[in-house]
Amino acid sequence: MKTYLARCTADIALFALASVSLSAQTTINQTESASSEVMQLSPFTVSSNFDEGYRAENSVSGTKTNTEIRKTPQSIQVVNNSFISDQQALVMADALRYTSGVTEGNNSRGDRFEMRGFTTGIPFKNGFRDTGRAPRDTANIDRIEVAKGPASVIMSRTSPGGAMNILSKLPLPTAATELEAQVGADDFKRAVLDTTGPLGGTSLNYRLTGAWQDSGSYIDTFYIQRTFASPIVSFQVTPELRLLAEWEYLRDERRPYDGILAYGTAPLNVGPETYYGEPFAYNDVESLTQRYEALYTRGSHFSARVAFRDNRTDEIGDIVNQTGVTANGQSVNRRVSRQDNYVDNQYFQTDLLFDFQTTNIRHKLLVGFEYGWNLTGGAVDRASLAAISVQNPMRGVALPGTFSPFSNNATDTWYRDYYVQEQAFFFDEKLSVIAGARWADFDSYSRNYRNGSSSREGGRAPNPRYGLVWLPREGVSLYAVSSEIQVPSTTADPDGTTFDPVQSELFEVGSRFEFAQKRVALTVSYFDLVQRNVLQEDPNRQGFRIQSGESSSKGVELDLTANPLPGWQILGAASFITAEVSGDANPARIGLRLPNTPDRTFSLWNKYTLQGGKLKGMGFGLGVINATDRTGDANNSFIVPGYTRVDLSLGYSHRNWSTDLIIRNALNEDYIEAVSSRTSVRPGAPASFLARLRYRF
Repeated sequence: MKTYLARCTADIALFALASVSLSAQTTINQTESASSEVMQLSPFTVSSNFDEGYRAENSVSGTKTNTEIRKTPQSIQVVNNSFISDQQALVMADALRYTSGVTEGNNSRGDRFEMRGFTTGIPFKNGFRDTGRAPRDTANIDRIEVAKGPASVIMSRTSPGGAMNILSKLPLPTAATELEAQVGADDFKRAVLDTTGPLGGTSLNYRLTGAWQDSGSYIDTFYIQRTFASPIVSFQVTPELRLLAEWEYLRDERRPYDGILAYGTAPLNVGPETYYGEPFAYNDVESLTQRYEALYTRGSHFSARVAFRDNRTDEIGDIVNQTGVTANGQSVNRRVSRQDNYVDNQYFQTDLLFDFQTTNIRHKLLVGFEYGWNLTGGAVDRASLAAISVQNPMRGVALPGTFSPFSNNATDTWYRDYYVQEQAFFFDEKLSVIAGARWADFDSYSRNYRNGSSSREGGRAPNPRYGLVWLPREGVSLYAVSSEIQVPSTTADPDGTTFDPVQSELFEVGSRFEFAQKRVALTVSYFDLVQRNVLQEDPNRQGFRIQSGESSSKGVELDLTANPLPGWQILGAASFITAEVSGDANPARIGLRLPNTPDRTFSLWNKYTLQGGKLKGMGFGLGVINATDRTGDANNSFIVPGYTRVDLSLGYSHRNWSTDLIIRNALNEDYIEAVSSRTSVRPGAPASFLARLRYRF
């Protein structure tokens, strides 16, 4: 970590030097700029400060620029800070329960979701891939933008189902501070700080967010100890040029937990508190991230963004792996993995936006380049551990004294992406057409330190997207989009055979409706998504693979945001999805459902705050989440039952003070929240509460 801190210092110095250079170039036009008193907002940024309740009208994740969602040919849902706060969301999963087509995946070491049947992989933060080994904290999250389908031009190497882009809270020119304390079931304690304002003038602003958490759990012996801090500084050098620097520090220590297991065709019939690990198990993650941006806007015709992000994450721990249930269903087989892992990456992005007119056509032309380097590595040693009873797990086995080396690998990957996108607006912007492509180029070098072997891989792939939006009348938006993403394969067979990129294609049509003077917004979309060239085991040669797999997902999604009356906020979603294997070397697998993806989901959250009378400021919330059954693994070997969960909230706000209570799973539904395999089935929490007290000044 000391070496990394030294590198941070060097990066800051380089950024400062580059900023001075860019500032000097800007002074060429300083005389003209000085006459403008208004600082220009960069088209590369968006903020929840302009949202109305839960409803957001703009997004940057559909086109990489601040664009009205109704003019974006893509299904985009925005979970803004207002909703995140009302849910008392601690991690991303808490905030995304009311988003269509999204199902939480089971990964205790990070944020994993299935979107439209496909695993999302690594989320993005402020447009950068945000590699992490612990759930992201919500303390500095302004909004989460969910862009459905292959985000081929805007974000690289995304899931076919879509991408999630987290946007940070930005500094404000007006001083404000919020202090927050939370307590809850199972000895939960958390404190949050959010303070912002100017630093000695109007051009330099700061924001500091931080969180501390110490909590137990309904799970036996489980705990979380967490510290998070994120300062961010914004410097308006001139009305056209703004510099931004952000740092994030996260320390997360917790008991590793994969849930329960499947036995036969269903999850084990045990209580949600069941834990098959040991008290010696722990996972400790420390992460430091720095981000620097220079944003330049010249009038309404030209804007530029230059950004750099650096992250280092270290992870150590002793993990109890549950490897399966014995044949008689009485015991769980286990082992211990001692890990020492690390992730180190740097990304550099440059975007140029030209906004111009030709005859009666307005153009927004975006060109950009991204360079990235990612190092992932670590060593894992293993030791055997005695089996434990399924129904009566008696913990207390000592940590093994001897471990055997299992793996010690490292992989460097270099990325070079070039992209261009044209948006053309016709007929007073009632019709818009978008066309773009990203050219992805990568090389990787892997080392196996156990046996001394190494390998090099490389790949290139084009990623086009085409779409159009038609606004036939006020309050109605119709769109269609065709998108493709090709992810180069990073693996090879033992004989050196390489593979074609995994290819995903999307066709989607949708409509957006606004009613009641824009107080109600409804998005309806139909999508048809296919992923080809999926790697599978070669049935004729052990240890080899073939590219014959194909998966498809099609369905209808609905998303609703509304404030029909003053003080009444609604967020709802529904999805009807058929996600299955549509091609396979083994014909018997065709028709299997994709795992952890219900055929139907429904969610609706209501909150009403009294606007007058003696109880003015009192609010009531009611949420319902329903999902049908889903398969637990790729082989459909077991089924996870459907469920209905009810959440309630009660709050009161008066002047600078507010307090609120949220009760999750108020009816104490017994259900499975997330699943990834037969050995990783996480039960949902029983009825629990979080109480919060906030003070603003």
